[in-house]
Amino acid sequence: MVRGLFIIVVLGLAILGFNNLVDTQIVEKLNPDLAIKQLEAFRGKIYSPPAGSVFGDFFVDDQGNLYGIEAQAQTQAGGEVTTQIKELKDSNQEIEIKGLIEEDSENYGEKKIIIEKIETITEETEINSCEDSGGSVELKEVCVYPN
Repeated sequence: MVRGLFIIVVLGLAILGFNNLVDTQIVEKLNPDLAIKQLEAFRGKIYSPPAGSVFGDFFVDDQGNLYGIEAQAQTQAGGEVTTQIKELKDSNQEIEIKGLIEEDSENYGEKKIIIEKIETITEETEINSCEDSGGSVELKEVCVYPN
């Protein structure tokens, strides 16, 4: 009796889990935009690949991590991002990129950022970012938050 009940419970859980997995895969195939994706923001600089590299341009974040980069091809902004990459690489300009991380990619650091947006970092950007998050700029490059 207990063994039969155990088998029924295990089979029920297996079927529910399988249906959920199949439903998720069907939704993603029908409309990949329905899958919730969290954009990540990174600060750093874009560089050209070294001579003889099999990879393209790359991004080094402010922590020293290397990422391959690619403009998101499915958006109108993808063309603009591609232009920005060309203009900003090797310029030593600090930027913030927003995009999705592609893990286990055959690229620098085995990671690639699919870029949706690039913004150059200026003093005005820093001040606005500080003030938007509730702080105030009292000295150049110092954001002070109220207690």
